[in-house]
Amino acid sequence: MSFASSRLLLAFSFIAFVLTLGAVAKTAVAEEMPFEPLAEATITVTGHGTLNAEPDIAVVNAGAVTEARTAREALDANTKIMADTFAALQAMGVEERDMQTSRLTVEPRYTYFDSSNGERRPPRIDGYTVSNQLTVRVRDLTIIGEALDALITAGVNQMGGLSFAVDEPDALFAEARQAAVADAMAQAEMLTEAAGVSLGRVISISQNQARQQPPQPQMARMAMAMESADAIPVATGEQELRTTVSITWAIDNGSN
Repeated sequence: MSFASSRLLLAFSFIAFVLTLGAVAKTAVAEEMPFEPLAEATITVTGHGTLNAEPDIAVVNAGAVTEARTAREALDANTKIMADTFAALQAMGVEERDMQTSRLTVEPRYTYFDSSNGERRPPRIDGYTVSNQLTVRVRDLTIIGEALDALITAGVNQMGGLSFAVDEPDALFAEARQAAVADAMAQAEMLTEAAGVSLGRVISISQNQARQQPPQPQMARMAMAMESADAIPVATGEQELRTTVSITWAIDNGSN
């Protein structure tokens, strides 16, 4: 046998050895790796819980805007309005802790010149505007109409909004969560029964953010027992407390 033939035979033998060694190693690794079972079948359902309740607190956003030639004059006029407002609310039983200044601004008022003739002149300050915004919590809803009237009488000329809420909703939200869990379980049992399987163990439970919805107009109830016949009529309505709960169960398909 020639030298070239010997080298060729040796190369083929080495390649065969490498392939054989690779196959043996692959078999050994496969034998060592544990068998991965199929992923557990699960079902996830979101339940909803809703509860309606009468609000027991009102939040009023109001303010006064005053204008004058100087900032001092505008601020003094605004200060008088807010002082009268605080006094009127306190006389009605609104506590100091329930009145909070939410925004106070002092801004110049500009006059802009007509530049159509090509003349460029900077704007001129010809006065000042002071805005004072107030947030008031009224805990006695029977006086809410009078409180709004008192704000206007004191000189408030901006009404940013009126909203109602349940002041301590924790117990009500607990009931809504129970209703949400019951709703999720009812849905899950219906779905698994239709599919011919049954619910297994609970894997996870998560709750989405609970929140209060604005009063429903169709359920509005006029605030009564107002002492003043001229008080602003206000409908308190009902507050809707809503929460959702998502639950994941294992599915027992009877195969085990």
